[in-house]
Amino acid sequence: MIRRAIACVSLLAAFGVSVSLPACGTQELPQDMCSWLKDENNCWQRFARDVACGDSTEDVCDGVVACGGTHVDAASSLAPTGFFAVRDALDICARSEGGQVVFDPPLDVSQFPLTSVAFKLLDAAGAPCGEGSIAGPQTFSLKIDNAPEGNPTILGGAFAITQADGTVATYDIACPGAVEQYHFNGFYLDKCLDKGVLAPAELLGVPSAQLESSPGAPEFKKLGKTIPAVDGYVRLRVSFPTGDVEYFNCSIPAPPPPCANGVKNVGEADIDCGGTCSELKLLCPNGSKCSVPTDCASSSCVADMTGIKLCTPTAP
Repeated sequence: MIRRAIACVSLLAAFGVSVSLPACGTQELPQDMCSWLKDENNCWQRFARDVACGDSTEDVCDGVVACGGTHVDAASSLAPTGFFAVRDALDICARSEGGQVVFDPPLDVSQFPLTSVAFKLLDAAGAPCGEGSIAGPQTFSLKIDNAPEGNPTILGGAFAITQADGTVATYDIACPGAVEQYHFNGFYLDKCLDKGVLAPAELLGVPSAQLESSPGAPEFKKLGKTIPAVDGYVRLRVSFPTGDVEYFNCSIPAPPPPCANGVKNVGEADIDCGGTCSELKLLCPNGSKCSVPTDCASSSCVADMTGIKLCTPTAP
């Protein structure tokens, strides 16, 4: 890492990017992301070790990191490890191993696939232990609270990275403790790769997050066969130097099928009735829109004074 007293002099003309340190006052000093990534003691490496175990001599502690994240590899199953109780209230995901992920604001399946979320993490006792937000693969923040008594080696802290996309991508990084703050120029990453200063594998050290979501699919019939419903999901994985950590993978109850979902689907005469729903004996009550008499429970479909056809009571 940077030697504070020396850095203010020796790094001034070395690179076209900068780092701000308290020891240097308000002056921004040049610093390159390539050297930062190669430094095994950079703040992302330290944060990864800390949230993984709280012990720099050990990267993985029984596969579980502080505050409930779980170490996974690229081939790990994507099976959910938490669930939402109902589809229309996506604010609390109960973790299978205990604890909760609380989304604020609550998720909205009509906005899937998601591009951003904000969440808080609760441990199995219901106590807050961390939080995070994500707005892109290199625009996210993570905060792990200090470990409870009995696990004092985990220091916790907050890490944030923001990537600005313009003519040249830049990375703004805030390290735990707010002691180190960096402003990197992504252009130098390509130059480092071209010159062999940085190996392609070392790019895995760039802080990265993957947010994935799906609203699921309802049961439907096709060619006389019933295609089962598919649950939705939302999951977040963060790539640490010590490996990927999954912070949540929550299943969402599948959407209800047409004729039972509270909206007027194509082929329905009105909401969840008539038309294609007539095959399920779901006929429309009086006052509902209709096209033909068989859409209506009364078997009477008559145009009103405005010309709109409505189910009406059967004439006595």
